[in-house]
Amino acid sequence: MDGHIYTNSLEALNNSYNEGAKIFELDIRETKDGYYVGTHDWKTWAQQTGYSGELPPNLEEFKRYKILNKYTAMSFEDINNWFLSHPDVVFITDKVDKPLKMVNLFYDKSKIKMELFSKKSMRMGGGIFDGAMANYYSLSQITKTLLVKYDFISMIEFFKKNNLKYVVAGKPFSYEDKFKLKLIRLNGIKIYMYLFGTNDEITQQVIEYRSYLDGVYYNKIPN
Repeated sequence: MDGHIYTNSLEALNNSYNEGAKIFELDIRETKDGYYVGTHDWKTWAQQTGYSGELPPNLEEFKRYKILNKYTAMSFEDINNWFLSHPDVVFITDKVDKPLKMVNLFYDKSKIKMELFSKKSMRMGGGIFDGAMANYYSLSQITKTLLVKYDFISMIEFFKKNNLKYVVAGKPFSYEDKFKLKLIRLNGIKIYMYLFGTNDEITQQVIEYRSYLDGVYYNKIPN
């Protein structure tokens, strides 16, 4: 927003929507008193707001502060209300590894996608909503046989058993990663990647990785 990253603010949502975005990635953290709010991490939030108290703050403290003295911080209730008033968009998050709590709080589980990092959350997520997305590198550690040559049986079995349909992979890919991802796609699992950079860098990344992916999401809207 105005050249600032990680605001997770109302103004950033509105600006991106007005520019045509339909998929929104928000960072979600939990306050001291157990509420979800939009922030990348508490250290960054404290720097952005000038807050000097104990971290994490409670909800009332979080809402009291403006981000960079001008942007509106969002509780999960605020986030829910914004998405409810914009029914043509999808919500993605990757910081909270608690799919049951998150899905129960969000107004429409068909409009939320969560990147999950633990074996427990992947199993739970696949069983309760279609938007559960397994982090590729965490999944590789969970399914240990993947680390031996090109044995993909354990990963594919894990996906089928837990009703998982999506993988999120980061870059850069090694040759082995590219080979694995191609085989994963052949088994009907969709692979997405988060990209960041300038417009030219994003375009180059899409060209480079498109044969391994079903879709990407960006940190900005390319021209």
